[in-house]
Amino acid sequence: MSFVDDLMKQLGGPVAEELEKREGLSSEQAQGALESLAPIILGGLKRKKEQGVDVDGYVEGLGAGEEKLDSLGGFFDGADELDLGGGGIIGLEKGEQTAEAIAKKTGIGVNVARKILPILIPIILSYLMKKGRQDKGTPTRKSGLEAILDRNGDGRVLDDIAGMVLAGRAAGGKKGGLLAMILSFFMGRK
Repeated sequence: MSFVDDLMKQLGGPVAEELEKREGLSSEQAQGALESLAPIILGGLKRKKEQGVDVDGYVEGLGAGEEKLDSLGGFFDGADELDLGGGGIIGLEKGEQTAEAIAKKTGIGVNVARKILPILIPIILSYLMKKGRQDKGTPTRKSGLEAILDRNGDGRVLDDIAGMVLAGRAAGGKKGGLLAMILSFFMGRK
């Protein structure tokens, strides 16, 4: 199961419920936004890792934490503290492009997409932290977020991130569509 599929299985419903209550989105719109954003976040973390950034510390500095997943309301209440660029993960320009792409894919307005990106980014990062902590690593393998980003331990994360995203698409018989386009856009440039 890909990271995105696992994220959707575990958090898709609860996140959709919160976005329905707070923003008036349908369940499909909310889940579509979460599903579309996850590979972009993975791509942003890939770039940070390639720049030599300690991704575990970086993610914690953005307010992510696996303990916060127990009560999603906290992510919604403090969303104004994170910018559209996700604290530098995707950057402001790409944050705007991401908001536009998510709005187009899900049928929500661009202003709503701009508003929910700072909510969804720490949720995705927190779940990524949780998954990374579950993989403690071995003496020859990294642990934490680096283990998630570089699943096969070859030092290259692009192939692993693409695999995490596209594995679920192949299993479900769906074409990559917008997700594949967004992923290739963000991963094709440093």
